[in-house]
Amino acid sequence: MIAIIIFSLCASVLIGLWTRVHQVEVENTELLEKYKGEHRDEYFVNIDGEEIHVEKHVWYLVEANETYNIEYKWSHYHGAKLIHIEKSD
Repeated sequence: MIAIIIFSLCASVLIGLWTRVHQVEVENTELLEKYKGEHRDEYFVNIDGEEIHVEKHVWYLVEANETYNIEYKWSHYHGAKLIHIEKSD
């Protein structure tokens, strides 16, 4: 009985860590490149080596080799997705 409780607790902790959503804010970082994914509606930017999914309209507005302040979220279950971007001063 105790083994089942311990196993359930450990499984819950591991699942919680795996699905936890992380939020990252980066200031004055250079957008290294932007590119389209293999599927029709996939648009990505590369910032500090991190591949971040962006919406189509954002992809058309940002430029490579420019400096931005960004905020994005990611988890082990889902890739990085842009929340906010603004051109840095």
